[in-house]
Amino acid sequence: MTLPMVNRCLARMAGWVRLSIQCMDYEYPAWHLLLSFSAFDLASRIRQRSTHGLGEGFADKCFQRLAAAFDGDVAELRAQHADHVAFATAHFTKHEKDGFAAVWTASVK
Repeated sequence: MTLPMVNRCLARMAGWVRLSIQCMDYEYPAWHLLLSFSAFDLASRIRQRSTHGLGEGFADKCFQRLAAAFDGDVAELRAQHADHVAFATAHFTKHEKDGFAAVWTASVK
């Protein structure tokens, strides 16, 4: 396998990725917004020992999209998430069967 062959394969793969993203944007226009709710995924937080396995930059984009969609303040959303995420994570480890919605509801009460 030569370097030009690898570069040609990577270029084709990049083309397929771009096409896939365009198809998702067309068929599911709100998928970015739905993906933003993954910032509240506690299971991956526990598994990855981090925010959700995709990094803080991803979490920031999630909060920006959610704040824009619901006419909220990004900084306030981040602050509220930071205030409640530790309790929600601890509660989720003990009551995983209840699901995310019940755990997050309990954490803000």
